[in-house]
Amino acid sequence: MLTARISGDINAVLVTIVFTHDDISLVSSVQSLCLFTMVLVAPLLIRLVGCSRLC
Repeated sequence: MLTARISGDINAVLVTIVFTHDDISLVSSVQSLCLFTMVLVAPLLIRLVGCSRLC
């Protein structure tokens, strides 16, 4: 499960998964969840930080 939070591009993650014999579906699911979370949360954080500097 540690490889689910590994940083790097998809090639580095896949090579690490293959060598450590981890579950590819679990790791890709966690990576996708992190990506979608950041896509949804980042605009809100930018608005909050931008508004607090301007207000």
